[in-house]
Amino acid sequence: MTLPIVAPGSQLQTFRVGDKSVRLTFRREAATGGLLIGKAPAAAVEIVALVHNLCAAAHRGAARAALRLDPVPLDTRANAAELAAAHLMHLLVFTRATLGLAAVAPPVRLGDLARLLTPTTDAARAEARRLRLWLAGEPGGFDPDNADTALPAADTPVRALLAAVAAIETMTDGPVQPSSPRDWFCRVAGLDAIASARAVGLGAVGLRLYGRMIEAVRALDALADDRDLEAFAPRAPAPGLGEAPAARGLLRHRAEIADGVVAAYAVDTPTAAMFAGELAAFLARLGGDDDRLIRLAIQTFDPCVPHRVDIEASEGACRHA
Repeated sequence: MTLPIVAPGSQLQTFRVGDKSVRLTFRREAATGGLLIGKAPAAAVEIVALVHNLCAAAHRGAARAALRLDPVPLDTRANAAELAAAHLMHLLVFTRATLGLAAVAPPVRLGDLARLLTPTTDAARAEARRLRLWLAGEPGGFDPDNADTALPAADTPVRALLAAVAAIETMTDGPVQPSSPRDWFCRVAGLDAIASARAVGLGAVGLRLYGRMIEAVRALDALADDRDLEAFAPRAPAPGLGEAPAARGLLRHRAEIADGVVAAYAVDTPTAAMFAGELAAFLARLGGDDDRLIRLAIQTFDPCVPHRVDIEASEGACRHA
């Protein structure tokens, strides 16, 4: 998302990467809670999904859990499909554009992906299998849980992307595991696939991009075979607290109900956790200061708010939005 001018009320974070200064200007997230006070729980769920429409399925599931409504099984499939679509949009469109690579068209239009894969029908399962085959090959040829088959085949669309990232990123000795448990990469950081990619020299940004492919493949496998879907299910770990795994990380909703209506509500997004220090720590150990690499690093966190990135070097200023 692009912020053409610095709007009143915007916030600014500044980072140092090599000899470059990086300025990240962003707008605050929408305060949803006030819109829900006095609403019936069922109505509140639908309002939340409309306001947070980039991750509507994740927000709907977290809201339903926080408001103590019965879970809807289809919410889990919707969340898995939404997560896969978000990861693929980054890999096939945004990341390739940043690297100067042509966009790649998958067999299923990305804008329709969540809608097509959510139903519990044979047609939806077949679409998930077809997309998985195109993205990563046969399940036996690429298995992120098996060290022997944990790298994508040379003819798959992500392999060229990872090679382009490796050309501008130096591998560092920093930790692979993010310091924040809210970050989406925590869900894949311990897999054999990540260890195998690190062993062949993939740096931190490349690993996060590869992690997007891995989680997309796991979601597609779950949607194709109706197995392991619980990994994408919303949950209620405590009364009034709802959580859902979203494309940017762990989403949390908190709610209080009195006399049958919402008395208090708060949304705690992964983006807020990212701005609290995780992004700064990641950029501090970045393996290079190429402008494209810096932009990719920020994109792998994917701030869910309008934002602008300005990169200044000693020879002048380059602006990227």
